[in-house]
Amino acid sequence: RSKHGSADYRAASPIMRESLVKVVNEDLQPYMRNITSAVLLIWGTCDTETPFADGKIMAELMPNAGLAPIEGAGHYAFLDSCALFNEIMNKFM
Repeated sequence: RSKHGSADYRAASPIMRESLVKVVNEDLQPYMRNITSAVLLIWGTCDTETPFADGKIMAELMPNAGLAPIEGAGHYAFLDSCALFNEIMNKFM
Protein backbone atom coordinates (compact mmCIF):
# COMPACT_ATOMS: atom_id res chain seq x y z
CA ARG A 1 0.00 0.00 0.00
CA SER A 2 2.84 2.42 0.80
CA LYS A 3 4.13 2.19 -2.79
CA HIS A 4 0.94 3.51 -4.44
CA GLY A 5 0.16 7.14 -5.17
CA SER A 6 2.26 10.27 -5.08
CA ALA A 7 4.21 11.38 -2.04
CA ASP A 8 1.49 13.98 -1.40
CA TYR A 9 -1.18 11.29 -1.49
CA ARG A 10 0.74 8.97 0.81
CA ALA A 11 1.31 11.76 3.34
CA ALA A 12 -2.30 12.96 3.30
CA SER A 13 -4.98 12.15 5.85
CA PRO A 14 -7.80 9.85 4.69
CA ILE A 15 -10.16 12.80 4.13
CA MET A 16 -7.52 14.70 2.16
CA ARG A 17 -6.84 11.57 0.09
CA GLU A 18 -10.51 11.52 -0.93
CA SER A 19 -10.22 15.15 -2.05
CA LEU A 20 -7.02 14.48 -3.99
CA VAL A 21 -8.62 11.55 -5.81
CA LYS A 22 -11.62 13.70 -6.81
CA VAL A 23 -9.42 16.56 -8.05
CA VAL A 24 -7.11 14.29 -10.03
CA ASN A 25 -9.98 12.40 -11.65
CA GLU A 26 -12.06 15.43 -12.63
CA ASP A 27 -12.08 15.90 -16.41
CA LEU A 28 -11.97 19.60 -17.32
CA GLN A 29 -11.32 19.08 -21.02
CA PRO A 30 -14.85 20.15 -22.07
CA TYR A 31 -14.17 23.63 -20.62
CA MET A 32 -10.78 24.20 -22.23
CA ARG A 33 -12.11 25.42 -25.59
CA ASN A 34 -13.76 28.28 -23.70
CA ILE A 35 -10.44 29.60 -22.41
CA THR A 36 -9.66 32.32 -24.91
CA SER A 37 -6.92 34.17 -23.02
CA ALA A 38 -3.31 33.66 -24.00
CA VAL A 39 -2.01 30.65 -22.09
CA LEU A 40 1.50 29.29 -21.87
CA LEU A 41 1.87 25.79 -20.48
CA ILE A 42 5.39 25.15 -19.22
CA TRP A 43 5.82 21.40 -18.80
CA GLY A 44 8.60 19.08 -17.78
CA THR A 45 9.00 16.33 -20.34
CA CYS A 46 9.77 13.83 -17.57
CA ASP A 47 6.78 14.72 -15.40
CA THR A 48 5.49 11.50 -13.86
CA GLU A 49 2.69 13.17 -11.86
CA THR A 50 1.01 14.86 -14.84
CA PRO A 51 2.49 13.42 -18.05
CA PHE A 52 3.72 15.66 -20.86
CA ALA A 53 1.06 14.09 -23.11
CA ASP A 54 -1.57 15.82 -20.94
CA GLY A 55 0.09 19.16 -21.67
CA LYS A 56 -0.07 18.45 -25.40
CA ILE A 57 -3.80 17.73 -25.15
CA MET A 58 -4.44 20.90 -23.17
CA ALA A 59 -2.46 23.01 -25.64
CA GLU A 60 -4.50 21.59 -28.53
CA LEU A 61 -7.83 22.21 -26.79
CA MET A 62 -7.24 25.84 -25.78
CA PRO A 63 -7.39 28.14 -28.82
CA ASN A 64 -4.64 30.55 -27.69
CA ALA A 65 -2.35 28.19 -25.84
CA GLY A 66 1.28 27.40 -26.34
CA LEU A 67 3.32 24.60 -24.86
CA ALA A 68 6.91 25.12 -23.73
CA PRO A 69 8.54 21.79 -22.88
CA ILE A 70 11.49 21.71 -20.52
CA GLU A 71 13.51 18.65 -21.50
CA GLY A 72 14.43 16.38 -18.62
CA ALA A 73 12.42 18.31 -16.04
CA GLY A 74 9.79 16.69 -13.86
CA HIS A 75 6.59 17.87 -12.23
CA TYR A 76 8.35 20.83 -10.64
CA ALA A 77 9.98 22.11 -13.81
CA PHE A 78 10.37 25.55 -12.27
CA LEU A 79 12.68 24.01 -9.68
CA ASP A 80 14.39 21.46 -11.94
CA SER A 81 15.35 24.09 -14.53
CA CYS A 82 14.88 27.42 -12.79
CA ALA A 83 16.93 29.54 -15.21
CA LEU A 84 15.20 28.15 -18.31
CA PHE A 85 11.79 28.46 -16.66
CA ASN A 86 12.48 32.13 -15.85
CA GLU A 87 13.70 32.78 -19.39
CA ILE A 88 10.52 31.29 -20.85
CA MET A 89 8.34 33.30 -18.45
CA ASN A 90 10.17 36.55 -19.20
CA LYS A 91 9.69 36.07 -22.95
CA PHE A 92 6.03 35.22 -22.51
CA MET A 93 5.29 38.16 -20.23
